[in-house]
Amino acid sequence: MTLESLGWNDGYAAAFLPFSNDGFLPARVALEHKHAYELLAAG
Repeated sequence: MTLESLGWNDGYAAAFLPFSNDGFLPARVALEHKHAYELLAAG
């Protein structure tokens, strides 16, 4: 599974660029458990 298969595209990459410069990694929220989340990320 890739972020691209989950809907990641060039528009999201451009919007995320300031955050990646700060060391954050993109991820997709897969599940919400009241106050906890499960994320899917590359790598």
